[in-house]
Amino acid sequence: MEVKNIQNTPNFTAKYHIKGGAKEFQKIKNAFLPLYTKTKMDPAIAVNPDELFRRSLRDTVSEIAKGEGYGISWLVSNAANHGIALNVNDSNDIFVFTGKDVLGLKNVLKKSDSFSQKIKNSFTTLNEITKCVFQGLPEHLITTKACMARVEAYEKPFYAFAQENCKKLQSVDELRKELLR
Repeated sequence: MEVKNIQNTPNFTAKYHIKGGAKEFQKIKNAFLPLYTKTKMDPAIAVNPDELFRRSLRDTVSEIAKGEGYGISWLVSNAANHGIALNVNDSNDIFVFTGKDVLGLKNVLKKSDSFSQKIKNSFTTLNEITKCVFQGLPEHLITTKACMARVEAYEKPFYAFAQENCKKLQSVDELRKELLR
């Protein structure tokens, strides 16, 4: 019988990206990551950026559309007629971070939620509103663009960090093999 030593060093680091829905996300979060953490003695976290960033945009867009007496598809079409690409669909991205990248992710999210970043994001949003007013956009689209600008200001640093040296995988099974090898 062969016995393998478990390395007790939290300096291993990896980022993985797969496409998957809520079922796959729950499987990763509830089955693979606890097992990985116990066997490797290393932190790990799974992140669904749609839940982290896009849910608030979808909720706001839904409310704006309801306020106009229509549904989301009308607002998406109306935005497109004014040259605005409004994407409220899920991307089904799942990112898994292990080791030092868990701390790196925490720092990125903490920095994008800092007071100075919130001020920058507010100016970005205000600038977007000003441009929309000068373009003569209807009020519901000005609100939509402002919300989009705010979400994108938070998404950009996350994706920049998440996609750097990230290994793209095809399936949850492939992720399981990578994590538990």
